[in-house]
Amino acid sequence: MSTVSLQDHFIPLKTDKPSDPSRFKLESPDQIPQFLAALQPPASRNVEVVHLSDRGNISIGKEVAKVIGNAMANCGELKELHMVAAFKGRDIDEVVQCLESLAAGIARSGCRLRLLDLSENALRGTGIRGMAAVLTGRCCYGLQVLRMSDQGLSPEGGRELSAMLSELLANAVADGERVKLRTVKASKNRLENGGALALGNVFATMGSLEEVEMYQCGIQSAGVAGLMRGLAQNKGLRFLDILDNTANGEAEVAIAEAVPNWPKLEDLRLNSCLISSKGMVKILAALQKNCSSLKTLDIGENNIDKKEHQEVLDLLSRMPALQELVLKGNDFFESRTMRNLFEARFREMGKEGVIKARLAGGHTYDDAGSDEEEESGEEDDVVEGEENAAYSVDTNGETPSEGDGDEVDDFLLEQHGEGMWDVTFPSSAADDSDAFAVVDRYGQRLERNNCFKYLGYTVTQLNTMFEAQQYYQVIHRLVVMVGDNIQKLAGEEDHIQRLLADHLLEATLQYTEYLLSYAIMTAGHTFFEEFFRCCGLFGATAPVVLTSKIQLCALAWILRHVLSGNYIPVYALSQIDRELKSPKNTALVASLRNIEGFLTVFGEVQRQSQL
Repeated sequence: MSTVSLQDHFIPLKTDKPSDPSRFKLESPDQIPQFLAALQPPASRNVEVVHLSDRGNISIGKEVAKVIGNAMANCGELKELHMVAAFKGRDIDEVVQCLESLAAGIARSGCRLRLLDLSENALRGTGIRGMAAVLTGRCCYGLQVLRMSDQGLSPEGGRELSAMLSELLANAVADGERVKLRTVKASKNRLENGGALALGNVFATMGSLEEVEMYQCGIQSAGVAGLMRGLAQNKGLRFLDILDNTANGEAEVAIAEAVPNWPKLEDLRLNSCLISSKGMVKILAALQKNCSSLKTLDIGENNIDKKEHQEVLDLLSRMPALQELVLKGNDFFESRTMRNLFEARFREMGKEGVIKARLAGGHTYDDAGSDEEEESGEEDDVVEGEENAAYSVDTNGETPSEGDGDEVDDFLLEQHGEGMWDVTFPSSAADDSDAFAVVDRYGQRLERNNCFKYLGYTVTQLNTMFEAQQYYQVIHRLVVMVGDNIQKLAGEEDHIQRLLADHLLEATLQYTEYLLSYAIMTAGHTFFEEFFRCCGLFGATAPVVLTSKIQLCALAWILRHVLSGNYIPVYALSQIDRELKSPKNTALVASLRNIEGFLTVFGEVQRQSQL
């Protein structure tokens, strides 16, 4: 098997500074003569693996992509194509042109790919269409591994990917073949419910999946439930990771109902999914009864309380193959007595050391990564912004220079001292009534997010303004914070600052989610409505009307995030939907539709208002 790597065969541009990143931009075929020669007959007949990137150090331009695409038409034996972060710094239009040129050549080659890795390229909404010639054609009939993580895939992007995979399945059947995709990695995108439901539908049709990784995708309960219904049709599933998506309510029921369909399940990761005590007991009961091969189980950072601890312990101790178990972060497991009880039970069973603070080579909510995967091309977050710049809270074991969550925490402490951990919450947030159950869950999640605590004084100020019902000022500050971090993710070269911006963006979105849930319980939907006033709706009575493109993009990003939670009252959404359809707002709505993200926002408002 012959492997050809672009990083081994390119000529950097001459610049005044050897460290200048522009040296690694490929703008002319003259920079890659040896690479192109390796893709010409007769050598090309032995090429089975091609790497078109150096994890973001190389950036392919459209003219170079055309030439590479034509050369790859000679690679009829190609089995693996790796394009991780291959277009860093390119705008989305150029990225799509590059993908179209490469896909056209690959499709002409007649190859049968087994692995396709497009991770860390900011394809956002419809950018994935550039790979249509490959993802819907014969060259993917034998595809076994598809990696699509950290692409900034929005709900539209998830639906677009699902549509292409559906077309691939149909085309294969028409040609008398069957696609048997085994592994899908689509983590750390912004798929939300729309993308998850679409992928769930195509997964149900597939039926061949063994490994699915979709952590940190902003999916809420309805989306997770739909995803589980689709995965339930994949009887050979061995690995599932949906960390840091919301899986309470209907989602935890769907997980418990899907588990009996996975008798070969070996590794299940449900960390930071807000699963309730009763929901977790149902899931564990299903696992104990149906998954005798389960070796790894991460249920940390959920909402298991002391009342269910005995039932949880009994179920876990009856899982014969269990080798790794994460419980940290649940209320009951914070007690030393409770930890000793669980550890003693497993010690008596001859399984001392089964309980872990975190999985080796895995991830938990707090540091979401440092994944040292068996396979290369580990994914990092991609900003949905003006440039195709990858950003990450993770690092692959092979690239320690990228930093990780601990490095960010150390940086924060060094810059701001331990006082940064002090945050004042709204005074009513500790209310014990049932009405505040949702608010409490979001609050608990925030308290586990160290980077949220870094916001410190800013958040305390916002809470004070919020309690004074100065909603416009709060929203404006939130929009500015989100917009600043989006821009930093797109343009910041320093990896620590990129990691910090990534953490702060997620923390700000979680804080907004917390405030909205709190506002609904205390002041109805007024606060949510003010987000739309700030973009000129409802008579533009807001003292702060957002007009800049980056602020409007940031506002759309926030609204998409909170709408994916499905907790905004229907009557509030109906009122906003009527306002959007009002003739007086026709021009404004048409203008906002041209701002990235608002098309999804308006569609989601309409959909949820009709429920």
